[in-house]
Amino acid sequence: MPVSRAGAHKLGVCATGAGQTPSLPRQESVLVAMRGDYSACRAMSPRWLAWLGLVAVAAGLLLPVPYRYPARWVGHVQDLAHVPAFAVVTWSLAVLMRRRAVAIAVAAIVGTAAEWFQPFVGRQASVSDWLLSLAGVGLATVVLAETRRNVAIRAMIAVPLIGVPVAWKSPHLVDAYRFHRAFPVLAAFRSPLERSRWYLEYCRFTWRPGDIGPPYGEFTFVPGAAPSGAILYSFHQDWSAYRHVACEFEVVDRPIRLLFSIRNAGDAIESQHFDHIATYEPGRHVVRLDLADAASGRHAPAVNIRRIQGFYIVAEDSEHAENRTIRVRRIEVE
Repeated sequence: MPVSRAGAHKLGVCATGAGQTPSLPRQESVLVAMRGDYSACRAMSPRWLAWLGLVAVAAGLLLPVPYRYPARWVGHVQDLAHVPAFAVVTWSLAVLMRRRAVAIAVAAIVGTAAEWFQPFVGRQASVSDWLLSLAGVGLATVVLAETRRNVAIRAMIAVPLIGVPVAWKSPHLVDAYRFHRAFPVLAAFRSPLERSRWYLEYCRFTWRPGDIGPPYGEFTFVPGAAPSGAILYSFHQDWSAYRHVACEFEVVDRPIRLLFSIRNAGDAIESQHFDHIATYEPGRHVVRLDLADAASGRHAPAVNIRRIQGFYIVAEDSEHAENRTIRVRRIEVE
């Protein structure tokens, strides 16, 4: 027997028109939301699932995490996760609250407050994370829109809310895949995307295509009170099958005192490290750090070469008055 729309709501199910068979609430709630029937979606969605979504997102945003020197690509994945996370927050609040507009506003406020609160639990606040959170709120708003018309317009709004964050972060993830495939080569500067592998402090990086030879990365160390340097976070942490890590570079214009270092990953900010310091004249050089020596602990606390965090290049004479530049050609574990 056909079920009327009013009767369907009394039974707690959703019918799209006369003569259609009512379907199970949990099976149809997402489809109803996509059609725009917000009130029916709210009535059918289990409240416990909404609470579970809120608790899961709150834990992911606010719980302290161990300090483990993650590779750079990990941070980009975490940033991108803000979009689905706050889409879940918005949907959950829409299920739990009576007014959809209020739920959307509260979700936007929660996204702002979460970024403000993160430094108090050992996390980092970020404007980009905040914008990605608002993109998630906007995406859920489009999905929960009550109108059934202009589906094409809603899709045109939803696609950029998904596509722009993905396009923003995808170059970093593409380079992370290349980084993984290229190991034991850590850096060969075949693409400008390799910039995303490095963390720079008082240092500028410029990718150069190479006029005659292969491309290279140009590092300019800025003078100042703080050390100027660059950190290459390793995708693969286990270097135990190799003997050396080698860096081929060229000093430009004037001598520079450089520290080359490998450090193992750990929970503490002060990890074990193995250093090599020397002054280099203008011209080409190759420095090799002995991994067996680093692991032995003969000259310094032993480095766990099965859990390498990264490779450091630091200008030790940071008090100089002029910028100092080196051209790094290749870094490889061998």
